[in-house]
Amino acid sequence: MEALTKKEQVAREKSEALESERKSVRNDVSNLKKKLAKTAREAQNVESELSRLEREAESLTRREEGLKTQISEDRSRYVELLAALQRLESSPPPTLALSPENAKRAADAGLLMATLSDSLKQRAEALSLNLTALDVTKSQIILKREELSQTRQKLDRETSQITAGLGEKSKLEAKLSDERKAAAAEADRLAAESKSLLELIAKLESEAAKVVPRQKPGRKASPAVVLPKGTKRFAEAKGGMLTPVAGQLRKKFGRGEKGLTYTGRPSGKVIAPYAGRVEFSGPFKNYDQVVILNVGDGYFVLLTGLNELYIGAGDTVQRGEPVGALPNRTGVELYIELRRDGSPVDPGPWMASADVKSG
Repeated sequence: MEALTKKEQVAREKSEALESERKSVRNDVSNLKKKLAKTAREAQNVESELSRLEREAESLTRREEGLKTQISEDRSRYVELLAALQRLESSPPPTLALSPENAKRAADAGLLMATLSDSLKQRAEALSLNLTALDVTKSQIILKREELSQTRQKLDRETSQITAGLGEKSKLEAKLSDERKAAAAEADRLAAESKSLLELIAKLESEAAKVVPRQKPGRKASPAVVLPKGTKRFAEAKGGMLTPVAGQLRKKFGRGEKGLTYTGRPSGKVIAPYAGRVEFSGPFKNYDQVVILNVGDGYFVLLTGLNELYIGAGDTVQRGEPVGALPNRTGVELYIELRRDGSPVDPGPWMASADVKSG
């Protein structure tokens, strides 16, 4: 009994030490996830700015084409006017000296043409200056886009590094958890061995007297969702859901639409709109990749249209944590649906953005 008690004490101490180490690793995992969420937000900001610059560049290109058309038209008029002036200068009417009226008319015509010539010249110079200003602006946009692209590449590298570190930490946490369970089980076994025969018989009798309802074969009771520390209950978090992707809202809830549809950038990052447990992660029927989050209080968030996934079933994600990426092609869309009791719910009241009210 004394030897068993000592072995049990050693096993308990080992279990406690492993649990303490596991909590430390879990804290590291939480910090990495927060850093990952911050990086994802920065990446979305970069994607939004790139989209804005692309729209501005397209607008400048259209303006440039319009100015070039105007310059071309003015150039044709200018050439015709110069030709008329040259003809007037080289071949003056023979009756100028004989008829003051003809001389006045010719002088007025020459003055008019000279005035028009100056006007066209000033207009051409103004249009040329506008074109130069447009070229400067377009050059600045190109430089800004290159800078943002470099920032995006840097954020992608940081995301990869954080994700790799997160994977290692998660594996370590799982390993420590298994070791702790093994140590605790060993301590329980040793404790059980130290019981007297009478106590063991009493325990068996007590267990036999209990009525334990059977579950269906292959079915396990799903544990309650435990949200990250500091996260509000979802039922109390209206206005707290994040837009999952940097893009424009294309379809709203209502009028046959069961959720929200956003356009996105090729390979754009997709984040968790709210904290929760991943109940499903992977391809499903005709969809690409699908993510289903259990956010508590009977609510589930469905995300479809992803191409790459960063999380798996059973993972707990924080609000804003990246869960995947969109396909690397143009015209990509992300669909988000909020469900409860098997039915879609208008996500508008829960979204932080004001432009998602049902339409």
